[in-house]
Amino acid sequence: MLMALLIMATMLSVGLSVGQIMLLEINLVKNNNETVVATYAAESALEQGAYRVREYSDTLPMLAGSKLLSNNSSWTRTASTTIGSLVLRPLPKDLTRGFDLYDPESGGAGGREAVQITVASCDGSEWIELGYQSFDPTSLALGTFKKIRYPCPAGSNQVIINNDPQTALAYRLYVRYVQGNAASLSRVDVTACTTDNCSGGGNVSSLPGFVDITALGSFRGSTRTMDLVMPRLSPVTGIFDYGIFSECSITKDPTNPSPSC
Repeated sequence: MLMALLIMATMLSVGLSVGQIMLLEINLVKNNNETVVATYAAESALEQGAYRVREYSDTLPMLAGSKLLSNNSSWTRTASTTIGSLVLRPLPKDLTRGFDLYDPESGGAGGREAVQITVASCDGSEWIELGYQSFDPTSLALGTFKKIRYPCPAGSNQVIINNDPQTALAYRLYVRYVQGNAASLSRVDVTACTTDNCSGGGNVSSLPGFVDITALGSFRGSTRTMDLVMPRLSPVTGIFDYGIFSECSITKDPTNPSPSC
């Protein structure tokens, strides 16, 4: 009888352990399925918000809201323009990244006096190229395209500043890592400033023309948060949809396929 009791106790202990493991696995599968639904709910909120920005030029209050979906999941969406800087991480060599200095709330003016580029780490061999062209949203006139290359001294958080932008105009800017030993820069931050040389606390808290949309998806006991940063009310992007950098004049002359610089 003692042996039988020991065997039964052992079997009961094993059975309880197996049951507990099975119950845990069932809960994990259930939570995973609910998380997937919550993720899709948050994603649908971002997709709808992005569509409304592109097609209807929604203002920030109009982007905020919530909705209950047919599968009993729901989402809540908020939006803001408090985007401190455009973060390029990483920035491969010869890859061009463009963005707009455009303020849709003030008739298209850039509203900024300088552009500050901060490189996380340089060994002294790197060069950064900034290309820019002004754009008048009222007259549709384009300014002269300019570009300038800056050396990046060896060290961490090296700062490069360009004071050419004017508050009365909008700008399309391009940032490119053109030369250096590394295949890519680990991080480059682009910030707009309200004063030349970004002095006297001139670093602004947001880049004009961008919107940050945050969505929270919920389903039963699971939630998932997703975030999207995109241009807002910006006609500049559609015009400057690509950038060309060349040391020579760009011509279409079939009789001279290899022009010299």
